[in-house]
Amino acid sequence: MGDSWQNLLEERIAQCLHGEAAAVALARTLRPSRHKYDMGHLLLIAGSAGMTGAMVLAARGAARSGCGLVTVAHPAGGDTQLNVAVPTVMTRVMDWRAPLESVGPLSRYTALAVGPGTGRAPLRAEGVRRLLSCEDLPPLALDADALWAVSPEGNGGRPFDFGSVRGALALTPHLGEFRRLFPDSSADESQVDAAAQRFGNSHDRLLVLKQAVTRIYTGGRCVVHSAPNGGLASGGSGDVLLGVFGGFMAWMPSMELAALSAVLAHSVAGAAARAELGELAMNPSDVADRLDVGVRRVETLIRESLAV
Repeated sequence: MGDSWQNLLEERIAQCLHGEAAAVALARTLRPSRHKYDMGHLLLIAGSAGMTGAMVLAARGAARSGCGLVTVAHPAGGDTQLNVAVPTVMTRVMDWRAPLESVGPLSRYTALAVGPGTGRAPLRAEGVRRLLSCEDLPPLALDADALWAVSPEGNGGRPFDFGSVRGALALTPHLGEFRRLFPDSSADESQVDAAAQRFGNSHDRLLVLKQAVTRIYTGGRCVVHSAPNGGLASGGSGDVLLGVFGGFMAWMPSMELAALSAVLAHSVAGAAARAELGELAMNPSDVADRLDVGVRRVETLIRESLAV
């Protein structure tokens, strides 16, 4: 089954698949006669002037996730890049003055991922918070600039009330972003762990703390993923991960399964890039190029567990 760090994630993924509801849902989703609407619809909100690369990297991750439909809400002119780099995605222009009107009814999507390269302008931060106040939110993952929008620094000095968000919510910070989110609970590793545990104390709240040793907190448990890869320590790696995570959320039966699977797929792809290119030469585009290897690992694990 591979290295020990892979086995840790694979064991927890297999446990997530043991429930009858999850098994039935995935067996139906992965049947040979499925169609694109069985595989979910992700809305990815990403990009701004000067940061459209983050949008493209996240879209590339989503396009490799098996998701049936991916729509990217982007800054004006972003569709030109997307049409070349990721022609399989659909596009909408994002107007942060009217964010809900820009993306249409949220009920049409089965998952939402927000943040790569969206920028920190007050209008955009307020737009993120408006999205979070919607009643018909699909499962939602926040990363990068969307995390800043719900930090005290980005929210006028006030802690954001995550309990007000209806439905499943995931945060995917690196340690610096985590400290901005929870400035009173991040002085040392034990405080960081305790704050992350408090956030991920239910099945509809999840936190992926991205470090050399990544931790996934949800449902009152923490899954540790120790697979240091210095080649992933560059801007854009998290964008690829968010895209894969969002795409998996769109069709997998639980947010935890989607997060574990995304971390595994991203790590396997990163290991493949490192093996071919070395840590110094590899970059996030190389990881996106090799996501087929990582996603194949996830698919194989699911099919073996469910015998489908």
